[in-house]
Amino acid sequence: MPENRPPDVMARVLEDARRILLASGWNVAEMEVAQPPGGHNMEAGVLRVVRQRVLGKGRVGLTLVRAYRRKG
Repeated sequence: MPENRPPDVMARVLEDARRILLASGWNVAEMEVAQPPGGHNMEAGVLRVVRQRVLGKGRVGLTLVRAYRRKG
């Protein structure tokens, strides 16, 4: 049974955030990926959590961004 508040997974890599939430009884019910403007000449990296919100009992929604780094 989940606590009243989910563990804080802000800035964590998606896989780690999901593992932490599931281990404490919370399900990731919704995920949204926010896209940065531009991104030309960039190489895609990992997805990180930039927002988390409680959607209901034991349910969390996450907003993610993909970390980018310059090519070259």
